[in-house]
Amino acid sequence: MPVAMPGGINGTITAYAAQFDKSYPGKNAGAAYTDYANAHPSLSPTQASSAFALEIALSGIDKAIASAVTGVGKLTGATPGGIVAGAKAVSQLNPLTGLDAIGNFFNKLGDASTWIRVAEVAVGLLLIAVGIAELTKAVPLATKIASVVK
Repeated sequence: MPVAMPGGINGTITAYAAQFDKSYPGKNAGAAYTDYANAHPSLSPTQASSAFALEIALSGIDKAIASAVTGVGKLTGATPGGIVAGAKAVSQLNPLTGLDAIGNFFNKLGDASTWIRVAEVAVGLLLIAVGIAELTKAVPLATKIASVVK
């Protein structure tokens, strides 16, 4: 069964537990998720559900439930710890990075090096168009430019 990444539900432990029970009927996955979330109080319910779903994907539902029930927090391997650390790291990503990049782009418009690059690209495209025109005689504008350049 594919891993269910809970989404579109309110962010409570109970709601995520219900989603895990619905995704894995008869496996008691909701109770295992609740144990997992309670054993990691520094994680939000959303982070804990993502980490638990990733653990299911990596080790299978039965092993994930067994490790959640028998000893969450007493990790023997690096994978579950990495899952928790990854969930924390993803939650701390800045959603405005794209907007900062747009602002940076507009700041670069005042730099001379930006306009030098723009001119280099334009000249390069012109040279390519002239070369294609000479080879194929199929681009009317480039053919006119090529005849002037000769």
